[in-house]
Amino acid sequence: MNQGFLKTPENIIAKQLIRNVALFAGIVAIVLTFIMGFISYSIETKDFSQQFDEIEKSYTDVIRTTLWIDDKEMINTVLIGICSLPGIQYASIHSKTDIVCESGKKDLSKKWLRIFPIMHVYKGKTFQLGCLHVQGDIDYLHKKVIKTVLIIAFAQAVTIFIICCLILWLLHNKVIARVLKITSYTSTLSLGTLTTPLVMPSKKEALDELDALTDGINQMRENLHQAYTREKAVKEELKQSHDFLEVKVKERTKELNETVNELQDALSEVKTLGGLLPICSFCKKIRDDKGYWNQIEAYIQSHSEAQFSHSICKECAKKHYPDIDIYDE
Repeated sequence: MNQGFLKTPENIIAKQLIRNVALFAGIVAIVLTFIMGFISYSIETKDFSQQFDEIEKSYTDVIRTTLWIDDKEMINTVLIGICSLPGIQYASIHSKTDIVCESGKKDLSKKWLRIFPIMHVYKGKTFQLGCLHVQGDIDYLHKKVIKTVLIIAFAQAVTIFIICCLILWLLHNKVIARVLKITSYTSTLSLGTLTTPLVMPSKKEALDELDALTDGINQMRENLHQAYTREKAVKEELKQSHDFLEVKVKERTKELNETVNELQDALSEVKTLGGLLPICSFCKKIRDDKGYWNQIEAYIQSHSEAQFSHSICKECAKKHYPDIDIYDE
């Protein structure tokens, strides 16, 4: 048996699945992060535009009044207030040729610069008092977008980690532990353990594929046990038949040996004549192997168990004893 097969795997399937899930989830998370970054940038850009609109609604009236009365200290205070707003790095009041007042750090690239004309109506006439220049902080926008993206990425990473841990836990409890139990049972299955069924931990859920596999293994075990029992019974019957035949063969052999011995004993007492016997045509003597002529009865007696008793036939009686009537008519 392969000893490596008996080693307990350390959740290899679960780890492979978790690795694949984590890889796929990571790719999806990266794509989603880029998408959310783009969406976040669009939202922040829109918020920037709305903030410029709020500045126009909230501060232009105050600036108009302060310019009309030429209160530079108040104008400076208003500009400082504008620059203190999130994402605003520079604000200034321009006349037709000069800068009346400014606050913050100006970006020479003039990105995210909005200009609001300051108009005042007096006695039916409209006077342009100047322009309000407000410049947004592009670095602030980028930092805010990056922060949002990092928060989203961190949240997704934590979510993926939690989901992977949950999947690993579920796989181990619902699948891996049961697969390891099936592996341990099948690796130790032998003829001596065919009577022991595979029993899985009871559960309240509906039957699943592993339960079907367990039933299949138990059915296979039962079939093997029945086949082994039948084979064992057949072998026992064959052994009994073999033993019975051996006894019969020994008995028959003994009987045959006894019969052969009897025949050999009988044959040892029997003498037979065979071959071509030279016999005299007149006196009926027989020539033996040494060339001597013997009386026929002497030759037969010496070469067989036959015994002779002399008598006379009817023809010879009439011929040699015509006066004596030996045979009655």
